[in-house]
Amino acid sequence: MTATPPVDPRDSAEDTALAAADASTTPVDTTPVAEATSAAELTASGGERPRAEESSPEPAAVAKPLAKKASAARTPARRTPAKKATATAVIPTADGASGSDSGAAGSGSAAKATPAKRASARKASATAVPAADKAAAPATPGRSAAEPTTPTPSTPTRKERGISVEGIAGSSVIGAAESTSSSHAPAPAPAPAEPTPPPAPAAPVPTPVGVAASVGPGSTIAATAHTVPSTVAAGPRPALAAATASTGSRPPTTSGAVAPRRGGGGTGHSFLRRPAAAVVVAVLAIGAVIGLGQVLTPAVSVADTSPVTEPVASTELVCPVTTATTALSSTVTAGVASLPSVTDGVATLADLTTKASASKPLAISEPGQTVSRVFDGKTSGPAQLARATGSFAAGFGADQVIRSGEGSTRGLAASPCARPLTDGWLIGGGSTVGRLTQVLLVNDDDRPAQVDLLVYGPDGPVVAPGGSGIVMPASSRRQVRLDALAPDQAVTAVHVIARSGRVGVSGLDQQAVGLVPEGMSLLSVTHAGTRIVIPDVPAPIHQARLDLLSPDADTTVSVVLLTPDGSLVPAGIDRIDLPSGHVVSVDLTPELADQPIGLVITSTSEIVAGVEVGTGDPSTLREKDATSGIPALTAPGIVVGLAGGRLKHAVMVAAPAADASVRLELYVPGASAPTWTMTLDIPSGSVRRVAVPVTTAAATSILVVTPVSGGPVYAGREVTEAGSRGPMIALAPIFPTHATTQVPQVVSVPGSSVR
Repeated sequence: MTATPPVDPRDSAEDTALAAADASTTPVDTTPVAEATSAAELTASGGERPRAEESSPEPAAVAKPLAKKASAARTPARRTPAKKATATAVIPTADGASGSDSGAAGSGSAAKATPAKRASARKASATAVPAADKAAAPATPGRSAAEPTTPTPSTPTRKERGISVEGIAGSSVIGAAESTSSSHAPAPAPAPAEPTPPPAPAAPVPTPVGVAASVGPGSTIAATAHTVPSTVAAGPRPALAAATASTGSRPPTTSGAVAPRRGGGGTGHSFLRRPAAAVVVAVLAIGAVIGLGQVLTPAVSVADTSPVTEPVASTELVCPVTTATTALSSTVTAGVASLPSVTDGVATLADLTTKASASKPLAISEPGQTVSRVFDGKTSGPAQLARATGSFAAGFGADQVIRSGEGSTRGLAASPCARPLTDGWLIGGGSTVGRLTQVLLVNDDDRPAQVDLLVYGPDGPVVAPGGSGIVMPASSRRQVRLDALAPDQAVTAVHVIARSGRVGVSGLDQQAVGLVPEGMSLLSVTHAGTRIVIPDVPAPIHQARLDLLSPDADTTVSVVLLTPDGSLVPAGIDRIDLPSGHVVSVDLTPELADQPIGLVITSTSEIVAGVEVGTGDPSTLREKDATSGIPALTAPGIVVGLAGGRLKHAVMVAAPAADASVRLELYVPGASAPTWTMTLDIPSGSVRRVAVPVTTAAATSILVVTPVSGGPVYAGREVTEAGSRGPMIALAPIFPTHATTQVPQVVSVPGSSVR
């Protein structure tokens, strides 16, 4: 038994191609397998395959992809201008003879592919050299070397209709060989006797070079492409290399074929190969977008963003003084003045509490009306909240008065109800023996507030741990005693800071020596500044004291007195040095001349200032009160709850910078016009005092002080009561109403958010 030699894996593809070529009963098969021969085996006569000797009609060996790669590696091609050329590869047969392929399939008898024949075919493919280095082979009998072979049309077979990848590659090689010129064809080899030519095969379907790379998975071509080794497309085709070597140029591609770009190139890689062009195109695109935006965006003029003055829609005032004993009573009054701008709205005076026992709110339904709550007996009441909406807010006011005619609490005090704030000062209280000063805090919001109290005394800031982080529940009042917070302080200044929320602030100061009363006062909130005006130091009084504080830095202040005859600089106290954080007191009694005065205090640093006054002599009981710096009247100032009878009322107005005029108007309940009016002219640097003729016995009258012309004016009021044991006095500032407010404008800027 003869041993079977080992089979080369490459023989399988060759056997398939040779068996198809030897079939004598059918035309030449132009399927991809038959056409996938080496380009070196093609002739210039129309791309026909060379044949063996006539005695042995063996078809030309089919060039395998591996043979193509080996041939291309041995014959490198240069890229030169394309010229026509014809390349014919001379392939030795198995017995050493040479032959050329005429394009016939065979002589009619199928020759079996033996191992010797396969070795001869592989050797021919591996040793193929460019046609330029070979002698010219003889042309096929009956044809010229330059004459192309015209295939005879025939009915396409099923195999021809289903073209595979090998057919595509083969027809591309044949098309490339057909484009070469016959002038460079090698010398033909001697041809044997011409056999009867078989029917010409059908014209192969030309396929563009590289089309297999663009076929997607799922098709017949793509499925076949997966079985072709990757080395098929790795190297240049031998036919193209031979033509290039013989002509010195690269042959053109066949009609309809598209030469692939280097790098596998689709158009998507063009910008990667030209980064400069990509940058230029990107810059031009961005510029076009920006330019289009500039054209389409409308021109916006510069808008005026200054605040706009608008009338207030509502106002709130808190009145914390509702203390009552058997000898002391408190009265809170709210009202709406009959101003031209006040027409309609709602105003109320109500208990500030969350308890179910709260009293029914008192309502104001028309301008000129007032409502009051009186607390007396042994029970103090809750803090009061006065509120107005609509146009009533522009003419709304509320005041509180506390009075005691006997005992150690004897005295008279008054102040306007406070506006909720986040920062303010109280100056003039103390915590020595026999003196009780309370800081009254009110939170009228529906959420808690947190407050810090910073205390300053004659020796500097006072450590007061109890003044930090005071929590105020919603709708609540808190009374903080200075003798518990900072004891043994002859005079104090308290800085109230709301860390969260807002609070209304007032101070109640009562003093007695044993059982002998020294008077009481309501301390109104004030603010720090570099220019402080105090317009209401009354006369006649027996003593006056100026209290000053510079909380942040050492500074020197100057003091100017405003009198009915003009301003003057007092000798000895025209300049006062203030160390930082220390309350400094200056005696003003020598400067009093039985006439009312005002003070203007200026400094380079922010300061706080207040004045405490006292009446009485050794034969009578003493009484005291206090006042502090107040703002200028930028709007009408309203005082509500003036009562006649035993109480006397007066207004003091100061014009420290320039001549000014104010108008005083007194309204009684139900009157649309004032019952008393007066226009007061104040020369620059002077102060004027005017008595107000209140005729109503109850606290129902309303006083309106309106600046008319000239420079800024500052106003305060004085309330006195004559008694058998000496007069009682109360001082209170007149604050401007918040009739208007500053509202920032809303400007719409195209292309941006509202700002």
